[in-house]
Amino acid sequence: MADLWTHVGFARLAAHVGERAGLSFAANRQPAAEAAMRRAMADAGLDDPLAFARAVEGSSELEAAVLAEVTIGETYFFREPGQLEYVRAEVLPSFRGRRSPSHPLRAWSAGCATGEEPYTLAMMLRESGFGDAARVLGTDVSRPRLAAAERARYTAWSMRGVADTVVARYFIRRGKQFVVRPEIRLMAEFRPLNLATDEYPGGRSGVGEMDLILCRNVLIYFDRPTVQAVATRLHPTRGQDGGLLHG
Repeated sequence: MADLWTHVGFARLAAHVGERAGLSFAANRQPAAEAAMRRAMADAGLDDPLAFARAVEGSSELEAAVLAEVTIGETYFFREPGQLEYVRAEVLPSFRGRRSPSHPLRAWSAGCATGEEPYTLAMMLRESGFGDAARVLGTDVSRPRLAAAERARYTAWSMRGVADTVVARYFIRRGKQFVVRPEIRLMAEFRPLNLATDEYPGGRSGVGEMDLILCRNVLIYFDRPTVQAVATRLHPTRGQDGGLLHG
């Protein structure tokens, strides 16, 4: 199938972010990806795709802006409840017999977008009796999304499907916003991380010896070699008997 880029600048930009982040742009995804690139280009105040591609190649800030646009940050609290119920009913109870009370359970949300998944994990850990000692790490390639996660302020769009009892227990209503309560916010930490690089496990990434890893709705953006490389790196980040959900 032929490429559908309307300008050589967009093709060059796609090649750059593909090399940097392992993103794959099949022909059926190219129109939406190009629209995302155009938004990033307009935000940068440029109207020449080739000039914008060159600018992105020389600017980590512009590169991050493009990556944030071309990867969909769509998420919400308690997304894919079937998987989360499996974590709640099977995975978390299994840790009780294998972890000492002094072991602080560590979870990692890889590709956490604006933070709904890490905070969901924190709520589940708290309700499962792991308490304030449990920690959740959220990582994403987009710094603007991580900044939104740290603000922990959400609209009704992120709350769809969340029970009123959960909203009352873990959020503070401020006008049209839902603010995550401090005790949940303190359980989560956010860091930038490009899954397509070799900066993890270990090192300054803070990723390693994880009891539970959720890497959901992330691998769909990568080409096959990058998926294989990410999978190779994900498994060593687990602690002994650690769990991994991916897709």
